[in-house]
Amino acid sequence: MSNLPVPKDFPLPLPAPEGFLQFSLVLLFLLHILFVYLMVGGTFLALYYQIRSLSDSRYDWLARKIAHTLTVNKSIAVVLGVGPLLVINSLYSTYFYAANALTGNAWMSLIPLIALAFLLIYLHKYSWDALSSHRRLHIGLLSLAALIFVFVPLVFVTNVNLMLFPQSWMSVKGFWSAAQLPSVAARYLHFICASMSASALFMLWQLQKSDKGPFPLRENNFRFLSLLTFFLSVDVVIAIFTFMSSPLEGLSSSIVILLACVLGFALSALFLTSRSLLDAGETVKPPLKRVSALLILALAFYGALRHGYRESALAKHKALVSEKTQEFQKQVRIATLQAERKERDAAFAGDPGEIAFKTNCAPCHAMNEKLVGPPVTEIVSIYGGRPEGIVAWAMNPGKKRPDYPSMPSMKHVGSEQLEAIARYLSSLKP
Repeated sequence: MSNLPVPKDFPLPLPAPEGFLQFSLVLLFLLHILFVYLMVGGTFLALYYQIRSLSDSRYDWLARKIAHTLTVNKSIAVVLGVGPLLVINSLYSTYFYAANALTGNAWMSLIPLIALAFLLIYLHKYSWDALSSHRRLHIGLLSLAALIFVFVPLVFVTNVNLMLFPQSWMSVKGFWSAAQLPSVAARYLHFICASMSASALFMLWQLQKSDKGPFPLRENNFRFLSLLTFFLSVDVVIAIFTFMSSPLEGLSSSIVILLACVLGFALSALFLTSRSLLDAGETVKPPLKRVSALLILALAFYGALRHGYRESALAKHKALVSEKTQEFQKQVRIATLQAERKERDAAFAGDPGEIAFKTNCAPCHAMNEKLVGPPVTEIVSIYGGRPEGIVAWAMNPGKKRPDYPSMPSMKHVGSEQLEAIARYLSSLKP
């Protein structure tokens, strides 16, 4: 615990109730990650089938059909990514920015890399016919985008994992060091498998209502149902391994219950897809509605599980940060009071005549402008080097000018302070 970094938090109010922000984070993240799955998994599938088209031209139709969905899914993923990013900055700013700083150059490289990948996807989509005679070059465009999509999720997974374990911050030496922390590899493989599963399910829906191309519907259904079953089964194994390899700081009974629900829904969907493949005869009819409903439920409980684990993992450290923030605010208040006291002491350590003037005379006499009485510069010009005249007038004032009210007697101030005021005024230049 002696090496545990405990920074102070930003003592700023949240823009909305914390419970609402937590619910929004889970919901917005799930919507965002769903389209990220479709974008990344779709890129891998399109690349795979376009490479296969080099030996069997029929697959070019399938690759093109998948590739044309990428730009739409990419745009939706980007728009839906703004919400969770804003919320996580509000709720976990201390942890999020610490992880960003520790992953360094890899984190900063995300913006140019993602922008390049998006441009490559668009270029690949709209150069399909133009590069039909240069197919390897065309495949190279999508290959480069796919390579970026291999690296970018690893950075995100590493960053999100790192923010959960402040006890590791002192030992991390950059991105690749953070990528070796527990759970990173398993969570990354989960992302890849989930992307492939979501994209296979998406294509099953797409192919039910559109042109089947050069392949019969049965073959298309069998192809993507097999992909869905394979990656879903691998993902279930990875989920169990991730749970077993996760640090104990984030585990609790509620996390175990949520994991059981996720696995229950995923295994139910896996049972339906496996049975459809085993029962396949002349036709393959995947139970799309039931499988989709089960996987949506699994995704929803997975979002709740992620958030619950994050809260459990950070609970003790957040308490320490809160304690340090309160101590910091206390020290700020003490320092402010000390500074104000020094300012007051410095003011009273000045010329006693000036202090007495500011206390007794300044409400009616400004230096260069008329207030209730004439300005100080006019008084100085009248009495010049005769401070006794100022004292005499202040003790027994009268009314000299019709545009000024009669000055009250200042005898209550006392002759000693009046003499100090007179000496101070006489020292000023008219």
